[in-house]
Amino acid sequence: HVCNVTVPPGFLFTRDDRIVTLGSCFAENIARSFRGLDVDAFNITIGEEINSTFANLAYVRRVAGDPLDPVSTKIVEVLGRDPIDDRTHFEEATLVVFTLGVAPCFFASASGQFMMFLPREFSIKQLNKEYVWRNTSVEENINNIDAIVDVLTGINPDLKFVFSVSPIPLTCT
Repeated sequence: HVCNVTVPPGFLFTRDDRIVTLGSCFAENIARSFRGLDVDAFNITIGEEINSTFANLAYVRRVAGDPLDPVSTKIVEVLGRDPIDDRTHFEEATLVVFTLGVAPCFFASASGQFMMFLPREFSIKQLNKEYVWRNTSVEENINNIDAIVDVLTGINPDLKFVFSVSPIPLTCT
């Protein structure tokens, strides 16, 4: 817990709600727990290789119908499907539980643009020449989370959100 706040459970969900969990394997565990309570929960796993707020924002923009770009194309390759196919889940959901992952990301040295790489493309020599790997700032992540909420409420204005942090080992980040 980050702060000591008591929220009545009815505020978040009821057994009649439809919940989408997304993020790391932690999101799958949350969905499994909801299903154990007879709550309709659908999980969308986003592997740690793309679970940053920058990649998450690219993912939801594609869900909303934005054209494919280099980042969303990589997301399609990692997921094995087009995120636009997940749209119905967000249209029908009442609550989204988003488990956020890693903070470090790659950015193009020349432009500062967020970049994503597939594991098979990963070459330290190449990356060090053209890209910068850095921790993203609190401000960048807040801006991305705000944009994620804006995009998804553009799809479904009644959505409620819970954001958590995936408990990934610090040695990975």
